[in-house]
Amino acid sequence: MILRHFSIQNVRGLRVESALERGLPLVVTGGPVSGKTSLLEAIAGAKESAGAYGMRPTSREFQAAPEARVTLQLELAPGEVQAAQVGPDYTIDWDLAKVSSPPAAPALTNWLARFDYSPSCWKMEYFHAGRALSESAERAESSTRLTRQPNKYGFVRSYLQHLVQEEAARALDGLKVDGVVMADLTGRPRSRFSNALNLLAPMLRWDGCETGSNGRDPVWFVRPTGPRVELSQLAESERAAVLIAASWCALGLERSLVLIDHPEQGLHPERHAAFFDGLRALMVDGQLIATTTSPAILRMLSTKQVLVLQ
Repeated sequence: MILRHFSIQNVRGLRVESALERGLPLVVTGGPVSGKTSLLEAIAGAKESAGAYGMRPTSREFQAAPEARVTLQLELAPGEVQAAQVGPDYTIDWDLAKVSSPPAAPALTNWLARFDYSPSCWKMEYFHAGRALSESAERAESSTRLTRQPNKYGFVRSYLQHLVQEEAARALDGLKVDGVVMADLTGRPRSRFSNALNLLAPMLRWDGCETGSNGRDPVWFVRPTGPRVELSQLAESERAAVLIAASWCALGLERSLVLIDHPEQGLHPERHAAFFDGLRALMVDGQLIATTTSPAILRMLSTKQVLVLQ
């Protein structure tokens, strides 16, 4: 599925609409309180109004004024048309002024509300500005994907611990079939996570896990110089890269719509452009809508890829 166009009217004071170019990210910029975060959350809210991963949003959350409305114009692939039982072009029209919006077609509601972790399936993910590698959750809960819950990325450590076992099984299969195992610079078998991390943080390598005490298995990383570093001891910029790379792999976001609030947060300005390039490479088969105030990111984009909020 592809988001072709959106329109937001009277939502948190925001009035804006924009088309999205196929294969190109859309970057939203503007001054303080211009509505950058509200734009992302309005898009997520409209999707949830038609088919929610968790609780359906309410107009109260969006300070709905009279005639408040969010409209998403979607283009569905042939397989999605069959599953959702709608036409290839479908419009979600969320009227926030109404106490309850009329439900979408039941098949479409079920299709939008499902969360299939397969990379081939469309999903929506919201990386909010307060994202962090918390230690309070053990698995990725689909109901939190479009929320600001602080522990929604607490699954990263357990995901990487489980990934070690998957790597070992794939390496054994590779030896049996091909007689060889492809490895990265640390000697680990190559994986989707290690490849994704290399795009976002080229100077950081994953080095697997060990059995630890108190039921806590250390997750190790390697820099070009110095000793191994545990996940909890990484720099903020490194943790940001690990969070996004692991989420992209664990949630299967390759063909999804990813909303990310200020991808440059925690990074040195010299790293902004390269980090955003890594995000674009990860989302080459999906869609990316990001907010930013980074001059380095804005300079690398064409005018049709930038939406300026007044």
